[in-house]
Amino acid sequence: MPARRDRGGRGDRVTTVSDALGLPPVEAIDYLRRRTAIPSRTYRDVWRDANARAFTVAGAATQALAADFQAEIVRAAETGSTLRDFEKTFDALVAKHGWAHSGSRDFRARVIYETNLSTAYAAGRYRQMVEPETLAAFPFWEYVHGGSKHPRHDHLSWNGVVLRCDDPWWDSHYPPNGWGCSCWVRPLSARALARRGKDGPDVAPPIEYRDWTNKTTGKVEQVPRGIDPGWNYNVGQAYVGTGPVKMPTDATLKVGRPLGARLPKPAASPLPAARPAAAPTRRADDELTTVIPPGRASGAPIPPQPAAAPEEVRRFGADVLSGAITDRDRSVIVAHIDDAMAGALETEVRAVELSAFRVAKVAGLAEQMGGVASTAHPEITPEMWGRLVELIERGEVYHAAGRYRQILVHGDIDGRSMMAIIRVASTPDGGERLIVPTYSQSGRRRFARLTRGMTLVRPGQ
Repeated sequence: MPARRDRGGRGDRVTTVSDALGLPPVEAIDYLRRRTAIPSRTYRDVWRDANARAFTVAGAATQALAADFQAEIVRAAETGSTLRDFEKTFDALVAKHGWAHSGSRDFRARVIYETNLSTAYAAGRYRQMVEPETLAAFPFWEYVHGGSKHPRHDHLSWNGVVLRCDDPWWDSHYPPNGWGCSCWVRPLSARALARRGKDGPDVAPPIEYRDWTNKTTGKVEQVPRGIDPGWNYNVGQAYVGTGPVKMPTDATLKVGRPLGARLPKPAASPLPAARPAAAPTRRADDELTTVIPPGRASGAPIPPQPAAAPEEVRRFGADVLSGAITDRDRSVIVAHIDDAMAGALETEVRAVELSAFRVAKVAGLAEQMGGVASTAHPEITPEMWGRLVELIERGEVYHAAGRYRQILVHGDIDGRSMMAIIRVASTPDGGERLIVPTYSQSGRRRFARLTRGMTLVRPGQ
């Protein structure tokens, strides 16, 4: 998520990545750590994609000073330190090294903090978005203007432009595109384009160049209009190091009719089936509830249902994201909770259900299935859905009394800190089922905030 404007403190201030989301993704922190601190006189000393390998602070003439700033920026990303926190650290480092910097203290601290976190976040999200499974499900990217108080007109004109992820335009226009730029990219599926009434991606905006003289080298460079000198490169591409995006052969590129036109009309009454048809209802919290099948009266014992194999869950997720499954109520059993989890939830139900609607909602596609707009988590690929059972069976479990009867499951999957919520959802006649309302990668600060005041029900295994 880009930086956003917010009221508070000393007038208008910028709410940065760490303020808005808790923490950048793990890949963003890796991006910050992998760079080598080097001294520099001006921002022109390290140019364009070289910034993905070198950490510099304009005017920081010693390696020790640059390294100290890098360590503090990494710490800010890991712990969620705010700009105010960094300003205090900035003062201490200036005093320690006797640094006579140009510009005001507030300006320099903000530029160092925001520039490094925003580029790190952009690089981290890019790495997530170019995972083959993510590209296959979300092969289109939308340029989103960050809503700055004083927008650049060119950036504003690009807002809403949807292109293929492998369009060469992204090589130079993947944001951020300048100092203080808060623009970002939203991954989209073919179904998302259909819902917007599009029959395909847009034509890339024309690139007009202007001459700019680099005072350090004396060279005249061609810089695209609307992009600040030195920012005309793709920070994510430079970080990943694999060159331009290659579209997967299994990517869903065909844009069909809007999803609503493809959904079957509701039957007059539920029909008996192997898994009885559900009658969806809507609650104030947008929680999908279903009618208990005939013969399952409220309070009656709930027979055990076998969980689907991880590969079956993976295919289910892939089919939902590709548009092969459009029935929002279709579901699979992903896992069974243990006694400790059931006790915390105060339920007899053990089977955790994953519906097509929930897969769509986590992917940011809830509107396509009649839900409320949701935040996309492109890191949750079909592969990650298939591995949800690992998190449920081995993760640490937290619980606290609140509005919902739910537990938080947290654990590590391939070095990524993952988190899922398991919630008891009521059916219209008083029955219960277990659902997964959210599943995402979590930063340390966000995890600490969510689990504050909660009880550890089960340690990780």
